[in-house]
Amino acid sequence: MSYGIQMTGTGGIYQLDSQTSKTISLVVASSGITTSSGGHYISGAQAGDLIFARPNTTSNAHLFFNAAIGLFDGPVKYKLVRATDSANITLSGDYGITVLNAVGTKIFDSRGMNTSVVFGPIYQPGEFDGGKRFPTGNQTSYSTANNTVLNLSSNSDHTVYDNSYVLVNSGFALSTGSGQVRINGYYFDRTNKYIYFQSYFEETGSGTVFQTYPNSSAVVVGTLTGA
Repeated sequence: MSYGIQMTGTGGIYQLDSQTSKTISLVVASSGITTSSGGHYISGAQAGDLIFARPNTTSNAHLFFNAAIGLFDGPVKYKLVRATDSANITLSGDYGITVLNAVGTKIFDSRGMNTSVVFGPIYQPGEFDGGKRFPTGNQTSYSTANNTVLNLSSNSDHTVYDNSYVLVNSGFALSTGSGQVRINGYYFDRTNKYIYFQSYFEETGSGTVFQTYPNSSAVVVGTLTGA
């Protein structure tokens, strides 16, 4: 590297390199809360946004999302994470650090980073069995061990847990007739500080889960910092 800026974290973990031509930093572009008694739609999402969410409650709750129409089953808190080269990033103040990469694209702007999300853990497709967290009827028993996304049971309080969100871009939720389809969903067990994966098709009239599905995309936990 002749000129520019490089940043690495502990153990040489990549953070920033202005010599790259494609890598772009991500920031929390906006936050929202849904509270309506009917459909819980998000607002402000743009193509390419990463949508992180968690139930908007201090009780245990399911989290299902229909990404195609931006609709949650229940009230949620959500974060829209966006690339810093977007023109729709809110910048705060007149001073800070802006970094352009080797082809002149903005890859970092400290004025848009009042809040950040630390990614991790991250799981690859197929790592979770799926199923319904509280099955009825004929479903094979649900395995919490094979569907645990996050375990913070050893934490002394709920601070980290209450700031932990999951990526929901691949979620699908639909009720039709006497059936329910819930794909790439979650259950937030706030009492014990766990997040579990859920994915299934259920015939609700008979209470029978006919099909369970493993996670079809990466499962990503994002922990909010600087809020």
